[in-house]
Amino acid sequence: MRTDVFPIDNNGIADQKPDPMFESLVKNAIDFLKKSVNELEKDPKYSVIHFFVAIELFLKARLLAEHWTLILTDINKVKSKELTVLQKFKEGDVHTVGLEKAIDRLRNVCELHIPSKAEVYFNKVKKHRNKLVHFFHPEYHEDPPPGTYHEIVPEQWSAWYYLHKLLIDEWETHFGDYADEINELDSMIMSNKKYLAAKFEEIRPDIEDEKKRGVEYKVCSWCGFESARCQDIHDLLYSRTCRVCFHQDNKLHIECPECRNEILVEDQGIGECSCGFSSDIDYLISTLGGYYDPKEEEGLAYCAECEYSSDPSVICLNDEKGIYLCLNCLTIHYNAGKCGFCDTYVAGMDLGPSYSYGCILCDGAAGWDDS
Repeated sequence: MRTDVFPIDNNGIADQKPDPMFESLVKNAIDFLKKSVNELEKDPKYSVIHFFVAIELFLKARLLAEHWTLILTDINKVKSKELTVLQKFKEGDVHTVGLEKAIDRLRNVCELHIPSKAEVYFNKVKKHRNKLVHFFHPEYHEDPPPGTYHEIVPEQWSAWYYLHKLLIDEWETHFGDYADEINELDSMIMSNKKYLAAKFEEIRPDIEDEKKRGVEYKVCSWCGFESARCQDIHDLLYSRTCRVCFHQDNKLHIECPECRNEILVEDQGIGECSCGFSSDIDYLISTLGGYYDPKEEEGLAYCAECEYSSDPSVICLNDEKGIYLCLNCLTIHYNAGKCGFCDTYVAGMDLGPSYSYGCILCDGAAGWDDS
């Protein structure tokens, strides 16, 4: 069993039993996610609610693995004459963080990478959940209307893609003991592809009509349907957005220096030409990045999305509009600036609190120890 989520006794020695609070949170999250999948057909309203609850519980469990106080909204507001804060926490008599604060603490306190796209999809599920819980949702006031599943499943599909990757790959040390149950959930969620297939059949006539008018469609790398609509967004770049599962990715096309044919570049700068030439991230930076002087703000920037730290990998596509492109992950950013603490040029993150909390390359003033 893993010791990093074990309770510590007064002598600083890890108990050989897993932390019951962590275990309870994870099992609760798994239970809510199973309920969500099972309720999709009979009660899609509660499927959305329980799916979001599961997301929050998994994130809280990861915070708990660092320290239980990170789950509290504000430890200074937990007051009791009879009980300690920990006792009140164990009794569940405390206010805990929501999605935004959980992600913020995972990033800025635990220094964990949460992809910005993951946050986007988590918030889409949250938006629907909030309408259902705090007000009403126009799509769920009576029996589920036709097409309801077409909207629910893609959002859950996308949110689960990132959550599953975090649990199994990034946080395997903490959630590895639950891998079998998590992968079982993955199989259950992936079985909902039948709803995506139904959605594809519904929009296929529109796709075929657009093809006749010159719109290009490709096979989506996520759901496998020929439903990814291609759109030029720059001379060097085009975007593919799936009309079935909503997955969006970017593709870079460059000219081969050997034979002048087009090379399609995907993640990590990798692209191969039929003549045998291969591009990599170093080639793209040297070709498209131009002259780089780290002292100049208009040089290359580091990417907050993929955190590629070997070299700065973000170039400016349009200076007037403030559009930047990471040549490693092909994410488009709309802001770039210097870290307030270390002066590193970074794209794709809020640098307002960077003096205190740092950027992807530093811990900021809060992490500085001059002793």
